[in-house]
Amino acid sequence: KFVLIVSALTFVLGCDRDPSAFKVPFPDRVIEDKSGDVSSYNPEVDILFIIDDSGSMSSYQSRLAMNSDIFISQFFNARFIDYHIGVTTSSERFGGKAPGGKLHRVDGVSYVDRNTTDPDLMLAALLDVGTGGDGSERFLPIPKLTFSPLAMKTHNKGFYRENAHLVIFFLTDTYDQSRLDPEDTYDFLVDLKKGDKSKLHVASAIVTLEKRDCQSESDTRLPIKLTKFSQMFLSRGHRFNICQSNYGKDLARVATSIVEAVSTVYLEDIPDVQTLRVFYGDKELPNQEE
Repeated sequence: KFVLIVSALTFVLGCDRDPSAFKVPFPDRVIEDKSGDVSSYNPEVDILFIIDDSGSMSSYQSRLAMNSDIFISQFFNARFIDYHIGVTTSSERFGGKAPGGKLHRVDGVSYVDRNTTDPDLMLAALLDVGTGGDGSERFLPIPKLTFSPLAMKTHNKGFYRENAHLVIFFLTDTYDQSRLDPEDTYDFLVDLKKGDKSKLHVASAIVTLEKRDCQSESDTRLPIKLTKFSQMFLSRGHRFNICQSNYGKDLARVATSIVEAVSTVYLEDIPDVQTLRVFYGDKELPNQEE
């Protein structure tokens, strides 16, 4: 027998769909009695924006604020998801409002969560990192700095959660000027998640290699390393043209895929449906297929 305890769960099956379409055939074998087994489900997502805060980014940051509303609303509206949303910059060493992987802090708040008053307004303030940062933009070292043991004990305390899905969003009009290879940062993140690659997601608003009509800060150096880094995440890596006036709809689709990934519950085996119990908070739901 199986018991599934769900702190907050929204079913992806629409009520207007034919329930018979989702029947799972039982294998021809003996079903083992696992009376008392419990799967606890607490969906968590940590979202980190890494924003280019150099002098050429003013218009692009304004465009991000406009387009990110659609992206973030997917998490605001998915009431069962426990989110943390923080912002830092591409200034690896000095300059700007949030150098060295520190989360941008406004009025004592360093990230937005379910307890934040007026979360949309606070997030807008956090995303406003300005253009006074280091002119040498370095993106690949920032996750290592943000999630270093020292940072997580001090300035960034409370933001990162070990069991949460991690979403990293890059915004830049130039290339990564660090000495790190994409593989270094990728391996660091995989180790951070104890090898669970399914909990890692990357989205990048950059000068895409496929669309050369976009004006880059450097005409001779396109963001090859950031593109390669995104490709390493396969279907969980997404890229958008930073010059596209409205990439919000594409961002919304990315957010939807992340919400679905976070809200999927996997059981170890196919249960006897009649013994499956599902709780929404402390309320048991009726044992019905739909």
